[in-house]
Amino acid sequence: MTKSVWCLILMSLLLTSQAYADIPHVIRFQGDARDSNGVPLEGPYTMTFRIYDAQTAGTTLWEETQPNVAIAGGQFSVLLGQATPLNIEWNSARWLSIQVSTDPELSPRQQITSVPMALRAQVAESLASPTDISARVFNATAISVPHGTYTPLTFNAERWDTDAIHDTAANTSRLTAKTAGKYLIYGHVRFSANSIGHRQVGIRLNESPVIALTMGDATTGELSVISVVTHYDLAANDYVELVVYQNSGSSISVQSANNHSPEFGMVKIP
Repeated sequence: MTKSVWCLILMSLLLTSQAYADIPHVIRFQGDARDSNGVPLEGPYTMTFRIYDAQTAGTTLWEETQPNVAIAGGQFSVLLGQATPLNIEWNSARWLSIQVSTDPELSPRQQITSVPMALRAQVAESLASPTDISARVFNATAISVPHGTYTPLTFNAERWDTDAIHDTAANTSRLTAKTAGKYLIYGHVRFSANSIGHRQVGIRLNESPVIALTMGDATTGELSVISVVTHYDLAANDYVELVVYQNSGSSISVQSANNHSPEFGMVKIP
């Protein structure tokens, strides 16, 4: 009934949330099926898909039958691996065959390219990049902030540091980009209660200029909690500091509060 006047297109690889270590779990496949006269097929057909380790003969590594595949104008689209998991190795060439109903397999088999392995590498890289180059630091004690001057906060402890971004012994106020790139930079600060003046929290680049700033007025009887965030392109060895300002007329404290004050971090965006 059918012959090999058909075109195979490997459109995409669909990943489930747990699929990253075993790519691919599902392959989206589109093709064109015609009868022996070249006329496009119409209607539902049972189709069997097989993956082999050779272009001819060889060993069947995987097989799945899908009943009632809708074909319109010869065009069809299926997801391979939904019924039978694609638990095969992709470390060498693989070939896909199609059988329509009880007809013989269409010939020739279609080689599956190295897309699965390439995608494996891309997914691994994209998952790793945000956490491979990042740091988050804090200070376990309160810090006194004088009136009327921008004060860089120091940080004596690290939640993590994957790229020697921070040093707890020297220049403890700094997060230094050892690797050039675009970074998401953020800080969180809680000032002790004081009803006079206003408060500012900024991110300063290489001691000047301030590249992000958040401010707010003091409120009677209330703590001032301020966050600041920016996305900035840093050259290698650029450093940023979390600076604070207050004009209450006297020194007040940046309080130490578990997981939110003072906290300072940055992460390289892939």
